Amino acid sequence: AAPPAALTPAAPPAAPTPAAPPAALTPAAPPAAPTPAAPPAA
Repeated sequence: AAPPAALTPAAPPAAPTPAAPPAALTPAAPPAAPTPAAPPAA
């Protein structure tokens, strides 16, 4: 009565999820290294 999980296309694999881009491709947050806003204390 219950088919094997291998034949259940109702749940797609979690690998291909284009809905959430990787953090490496998110230009929304610039790197904290180059911060010209605060001059050195020296």
